[in-house]
Amino acid sequence: MAFSFAQVVIVTFCLICISSTDKGTVMERIVQKPDVFEYGEDFGLYFRQFGTYVKALKIARAEQYDLLLSFLDKKAYAVVEGIEISDEEKLDIDDALPKLKKALTLSEIPASIELRFRKQLETETLHDFGYAIQCLGFKAFGPNCLSHNSVIDTFCMGVISAELSAKLLSNEFKTLPEAITFATNKESAVRIRSFVEQKRAVQRSVAGTPPIRGTVQTETAVAAVSDDIRHRPVECGSDTSGDSETGKRVPIVNVVHKNSRIRQCY
Repeated sequence: MAFSFAQVVIVTFCLICISSTDKGTVMERIVQKPDVFEYGEDFGLYFRQFGTYVKALKIARAEQYDLLLSFLDKKAYAVVEGIEISDEEKLDIDDALPKLKKALTLSEIPASIELRFRKQLETETLHDFGYAIQCLGFKAFGPNCLSHNSVIDTFCMGVISAELSAKLLSNEFKTLPEAITFATNKESAVRIRSFVEQKRAVQRSVAGTPPIRGTVQTETAVAAVSDDIRHRPVECGSDTSGDSETGKRVPIVNVVHKNSRIRQCY
């Protein structure tokens, strides 16, 4: 059975199309599709893997930007959506790459540098601050961090109180726990002293107020009361409080020690 020239051309064209389609399907099966990029991962490494993927599948450069965004997780996608990338840059992913790297690469500060600039927060107790220093010290210097001079010095210089910091720096500590214990003891002593001073201030304030009705200070009251009454204490409320000569009622004083208060009854 003979085939015409036209039939041969059509059959050849169909075979080429089928071969091309099969080849594309095979390549998609061979080349591993990148996993979803999670925000915080190494974007440089991920982008290299992505580049291998699009190169193997011969994906046009104008389509690579949108394809990359489809591989980002929600947080990373939101970050990229928040930066300004022009339509021209999106057509060539290499043009958009610097902005993508800046947006998706987290700058990790070395623990030793972070430790150097760590200060006590206003919401932190001394124990909390000491624990934070210990964690940073472990990352920077390993298990022996508690005796490392940088760790101890950071705690001593980082406390909020300048007075307490000066006291810490004037002492030598072998370990971080020693410095923390010293600091907490000093802080407790300051609080106790402050409480006592406030209590004394209140007592002095009360002692300096004018006497209320029916109450006089000892020294002044005793000098104003006659010797006869002062040396004849009578219980307040006694029926002998009247003056027989004038018929007027006189104050009845309950006299106690000269350094204490006395009560004057009317």
